[in-house]
Amino acid sequence: MAVYLSILVYHYAMHIPKIIKITTLIIGAAVALLAVAVVIAPFLIDSSTYRKEIAHYVKETTGRSLTIGDDIKLSVFPWVGFTLGDITLENREQVSPRVFASLDEASIKVKLMPLLEQRVEVDRIVLHGLKLHLRIDEQGVGNWEDLLPREAETSPAPPRGEKEAAAGAALPIAALVIGGIDLRNAQIIWDDRQSGGTYTLDGLNLKSGLVSLDQPFDIQSGFRLKTDGMEGTFDLKTRLSLDLARQRYRADGLRLTARLSGAGIPAGRMTLKAGSDISADLGAQTLQVAALRLEGLGLRATGGIEGQTILDAPRFKGDLDIPAFQPRELLKALAVPPVETSDPTALGQASLKLRFQATDTALKISRLTGALDDTRLEGNASIEDFTAPAVSFSLALDAIDVDRYLPPEAGDAPAATPASAAAAGALDLPVETLRALDLRGALTIGKAVISGLSIEDLSMKLAARKGLITLKPLQARLYEGRYDGNMTLDVRKATPRFAIDEKLSAIQAAPLLKDLMDDDFLSGKGDVRVALTTRGNDMPALRKNLDGDAAFSFRDGAVKGFNLAQLIRQAKAALKNRPLPPEKARQQTDFTELSGTFQVKQGIASNKDLKARSPYFRITGEGRADLVREQIDYLLHARIVDTGIGQTDRELDDLKGVDIPVRIEGDLMAPEFKVDKQFITNLLRSKAEKRLKKKLDKEQEKLLEDVEEQLQDALKGLFR
Repeated sequence: MAVYLSILVYHYAMHIPKIIKITTLIIGAAVALLAVAVVIAPFLIDSSTYRKEIAHYVKETTGRSLTIGDDIKLSVFPWVGFTLGDITLENREQVSPRVFASLDEASIKVKLMPLLEQRVEVDRIVLHGLKLHLRIDEQGVGNWEDLLPREAETSPAPPRGEKEAAAGAALPIAALVIGGIDLRNAQIIWDDRQSGGTYTLDGLNLKSGLVSLDQPFDIQSGFRLKTDGMEGTFDLKTRLSLDLARQRYRADGLRLTARLSGAGIPAGRMTLKAGSDISADLGAQTLQVAALRLEGLGLRATGGIEGQTILDAPRFKGDLDIPAFQPRELLKALAVPPVETSDPTALGQASLKLRFQATDTALKISRLTGALDDTRLEGNASIEDFTAPAVSFSLALDAIDVDRYLPPEAGDAPAATPASAAAAGALDLPVETLRALDLRGALTIGKAVISGLSIEDLSMKLAARKGLITLKPLQARLYEGRYDGNMTLDVRKATPRFAIDEKLSAIQAAPLLKDLMDDDFLSGKGDVRVALTTRGNDMPALRKNLDGDAAFSFRDGAVKGFNLAQLIRQAKAALKNRPLPPEKARQQTDFTELSGTFQVKQGIASNKDLKARSPYFRITGEGRADLVREQIDYLLHARIVDTGIGQTDRELDDLKGVDIPVRIEGDLMAPEFKVDKQFITNLLRSKAEKRLKKKLDKEQEKLLEDVEEQLQDALKGLFR
């Protein structure tokens, strides 16, 4: 606006000494008369006349009111120029606020004689107290648009070659020199009624040294910027070089410091610094940002950027290097609550390097390398279409212990109430964010520790689009075996849905369970397959809606926690009121084979085909586990096939070959194992009765034999 007003005032001011110029041409060499005319001209011209003409012209062409104060000073020789103050340009009628722009003081002077040689020498340009209020209404119309030339809105843009030629011809001067620029205490307000955002830039000061088209010159500026939740002060220094004819521009040694504060700033306050050497060639449409340096939040970064076709279709490439920094200090600077990790040394050091290409719609990171503590990272990534980002990546980590970064295990915690337990069970998934994801990528990890499990050669492919998120395939080597699986999360509907299809092959169960659960209750080498689906917004719902099936098969192992033979001996001793046998054997039941399948329906897991074999037992079983209530009701049938299981009194001989029921019931995680004592009682009674009957039969047979013998002896005596 200030430039616009300056052109208008200068246009009319240049007509003021018209009589003097004509007189000079007529008289020619009458320098003395010219001098007299130059001296008295400012006193003979009525400033109120052209003030009214300027205001009238502005009103006719823009529909706006312009007022210019009375304090106007003119000069004609050796400088043609003016100094005026108290200028106000209003908005069009019915546009708020009333004042569009105002200016306390403006001054510009051009040396007269160099103009004859097509050289422009301008004294210091002064603009003090500029206030500019830019406003976009609810329909998206700016309050400055009626000031733009109408031809620019309707005429087609000329080809680039013509535009460059026009730019070169637009300045028919041999040189331009400006004594300096003095912009003080300017204020610009940007009021966007469409977005609801308001930005205020005030205290704007700008000073420069001698401005020349063929020599670099220094410039420095400072201002304050205020928006909702943030305000800051900015200081800028640089050395500019302007080649208007060839449209080449440079800013060397650029230094920018920003001091920000407010509720929208992490920790309420921060200082950012930037430095670079910037050059642009608008004719060739190139841009170069060299020696880029950034500093803030405890980070330091260096790099560079190159731009091509920056006016027509901007394309950029560059690199960025962030050397070692402390992530915990960065989080602290960002006012993030302290991150508690099981390893207090985790998040101690990180670094990042990347090489990128970008346009105004997409970003591609062609090479990314970094480190986090002991982990090294390499890969690439890209973002297509910033308006609806589609992200892709490929990352490789050498080794990582994920458990280091998890919260430490809680100590003794108070018992949870039903309400708190329900709240803790809520998933609280960011559903809207997940639905908006458009993501595809691959991740490989050489070695990893996850939930206590030691994993090697982990690889996965991740895809997410319109609320359907898949990990497929997910593969790894672990515990002498292999894992292959697929996982799906579907949030396209109101209730999230989950599905897993996993297979463990040739896994050593004991070390796996020890690392995972700190309880190696099962040992042996085997296979496990699980295919389950569920849906819900909390853990109880997920358990209740669990459906699918599972199968397992193990070899040469043991089930720890109970000794089946010892359990039967104890039950038998209790029935006979004998002392319980000492528990010398290990509390485990060995097997050579163990297999079974489960069918899961609405959170109830059922099994009907459990089979186990050992040198001493044959075991079958069936039952169910309620995963919602975490209860189990299961029945084993154990048959002793060999009593050589270590006991010396062979007290189980009378149970050999009989299916002995063993009940497993109670808490799913800590069940009770019970032998059916009544079954053993009935079995022992039956065997005792058989033995007694057999004995009675033998005694009766002997008695009959004695009676028969005595009878025969009596008959012999009778017939003698």
